[in-house]
Amino acid sequence: MTAPAPLPHARVGALAGFLEIVVERGGRVDLHRLAGELHLDVRELLPLVDAAAALLGWVEVHEGDAIISGEGQAFVEAPVLARKELFRAALQQRTTLVTRIHAALSGKANRRLPESFFLGLLEQHFSRAEARRQLDTAIGWGRYAELFGFEDDTQRAVHRTTLVGRPTIQGKSRSRGRQRPTHGHVRHAESPGGRAERQALGLLEREREGEEDGAARSIED
Repeated sequence: MTAPAPLPHARVGALAGFLEIVVERGGRVDLHRLAGELHLDVRELLPLVDAAAALLGWVEVHEGDAIISGEGQAFVEAPVLARKELFRAALQQRTTLVTRIHAALSGKANRRLPESFFLGLLEQHFSRAEARRQLDTAIGWGRYAELFGFEDDTQRAVHRTTLVGRPTIQGKSRSRGRQRPTHGHVRHAESPGGRAERQALGLLEREREGEEDGAARSIED
């Protein structure tokens, strides 16, 4: 695997919240002013801006302002299922870690690969902690886009075509940043929004760095 471009560590729920704020404020926001209103350093908004602008093409940045694009506006106005379709279509227009995982799973007969496979490749280019964060971000995006899922019981990534018709096990979702997942089958869960804008942007919870799982995990396409 050649070195993948690092994914900005932005949760889908946080990204959606950011786009909604831009739309609600007339389609253009001053990022420094927004950061100040949220009692944040503007650098804490940059992962959301990078994801929305560079990877999805849903905002443009001009002279410190984030400006919503037509595609970004369409995402904000769309119902939940349509949002997933728009997110998936935008992701597939660019080569990212998410699309590489999807391609790797598509090439497997059983459409499954262990999480350790991807971590091993990522650790050739990133520190162990950053490899973990990159994979967690990619899994979150891939699940939301319904490109692939994750099986906690087998620690494998799973291609989306293998998930059709399977029941979802409630209460078994993959945790981000505070605890490792319990055993179960994880699929396509969108990060919840917060009770206020800072929480909607996902900025009150930090990703855990360097914490060991103690178990191999696997991703499904």
